[in-house]
Amino acid sequence: MSGLYIHIPFCTYKCSYCNFYSIVNMNNENIYKKYSDYLIKELKLRIKNYNQKIETIYLGGGTPSVLGYDLLKYLLDNILNIVYNHHNKN
Repeated sequence: MSGLYIHIPFCTYKCSYCNFYSIVNMNNENIYKKYSDYLIKELKLRIKNYNQKIETIYLGGGTPSVLGYDLLKYLLDNILNIVYNHHNKN
């Protein structure tokens, strides 16, 4: 089973037990959107060399819900579309 991990480094506060890289209280929609767009671009580039079927997508590292509903939906829709198209080509 192969999985895809998407790191979302934004949090409202830093938990004492957390060892992930994260940025606290940024609260900047423009940066969240740019980060999401670059994640999408990176996935489009890297998936071309990936030969396994992706069965699971993990979001974590920070608090993905900080992105808000619309941006999180935008990110997930794009990720699922890229993965789906990649699987159908192979």
